[in-house]
Amino acid sequence: MAENDSKSSVELATKFVQLGRARDKTETLLQSAKESAIKRHVETLKEIINEVNKLVRTIEAEKITAKENSDEIDTWIGEIEREIKRGRRENYYFRTVVERNARET
Repeated sequence: MAENDSKSSVELATKFVQLGRARDKTETLLQSAKESAIKRHVETLKEIINEVNKLVRTIEAEKITAKENSDEIDTWIGEIEREIKRGRRENYYFRTVVERNARET
């Protein structure tokens, strides 16, 4: 951990690693067609995204308290939002697969 990294920043970085690992498992899970595993994966993605959102708000507050430039904070949030959006898209895709499978059975 770098000296100027807050605990929240380190936690956020860890959550993004977890999100990436979860995304890496996506294709394998879809190919397995195991509904219970896919449902768990949907919940995992949702949970990680929720945790990321909470950490973003915490870090934003830390940045505001530290009197960081508003434009820099907005840029940082924009970058984070792009990552979150990728996770949400994947989660939506998984949910539609689960729902489609449920209708077909």
